[in-house]
Amino acid sequence: MNAPPSSQFAEPRIDVQALLGLQDPADATDWGPIRAAQLHAGSKLASFLVIANGIGAVLVVAILSHTVPLWPLAIWGAVTTLASVVVAVRRHASRHRSAYSARLNDIRQTLLDGILLGVVWSIPPIFTGLRGDTATALYLCVALSLLMTTSAIAIAALPLATLSFLAILGGATAAMMLLTESPLLVPAVLAFTVVLMVTCFTRAKALVLLRASEIAIAERDETVSLLLREAEEHSSDWLWETDAYRRVVRASPRFAASVGLDIDTVNGKSLLEVLAGPTWTSNAFSPELRQLAEFLKGRDAFRGLMLPVKVGPSERWFEITANPRYDERAVFIGFRGVGSDVTEQRASADEINRMARFDTLTDLPNR
Repeated sequence: MNAPPSSQFAEPRIDVQALLGLQDPADATDWGPIRAAQLHAGSKLASFLVIANGIGAVLVVAILSHTVPLWPLAIWGAVTTLASVVVAVRRHASRHRSAYSARLNDIRQTLLDGILLGVVWSIPPIFTGLRGDTATALYLCVALSLLMTTSAIAIAALPLATLSFLAILGGATAAMMLLTESPLLVPAVLAFTVVLMVTCFTRAKALVLLRASEIAIAERDETVSLLLREAEEHSSDWLWETDAYRRVVRASPRFAASVGLDIDTVNGKSLLEVLAGPTWTSNAFSPELRQLAEFLKGRDAFRGLMLPVKVGPSERWFEITANPRYDERAVFIGFRGVGSDVTEQRASADEINRMARFDTLTDLPNR
């Protein structure tokens, strides 16, 4: 049996440039699935991003409406809404929601989303700063801070887009405070922007670590399944598995062949019905089958249970072992076990036992 390869994400190392989408990781790790997870997470909150931009635009228009004519505000609001919708549509692209792997260029293109939103939202603070309206600047600073916070949440999974948006809008807001003769607020705005950027980067890193762990677990489970199938192919044993309702699931070809049925027939059928064979309709169950039913009902592990099974015209003997299965919430989800056909071994044991009790020449009981 070949040694299983270790998962590339068993001990994930976060490459900052790969996380941002600037370049591929320095090692040989395939970041395609990680990029796909980033894009998928970004698509989930794309609608929230549109709503946040819409509410933010309404607040900005309300703040500036007493000093700026309505028509330029309406134009800016329409452009802002259109920009957020364009970004949301790009994030909602079907390939981002269903793809298992994504290209480096897919992540790089999110930079355009961040720049687009950052430039559009920088217009009000720059305009207000040039006009020198201190009171309006303070109100606008609060509104833009809320927008920056919600946007950092909505697109944190795409750090390249989020960081570029925060840098542009944070810089524009700081410039507004400087132009309106509020220099003491400039460091506060810059510090707030940096905190949001660090928070965004941390959340993006956490997402990558989570996805890397999920991939490692999936690869481990796949490796275990391959090893089990390989072991089954090279031995006389076969694997079997049931769900919480004692129905056979994922029947192996060897198990199906052992009971004289095809896989499609076995899957979804009660394990007791499969093993009972013709006796299922007559209720003439063997004591061993009743014992198996008690084990399954009580969700008890069992080992080396000998069971007579009718396969066609002949009777076979199976030896089965199983353990109950539970999910991560300790909820019972069925049984998983192994079985083998021991008909020949049992016949040999019976013959040896008979020879020990009877004379081979006279067929009379030994004294």
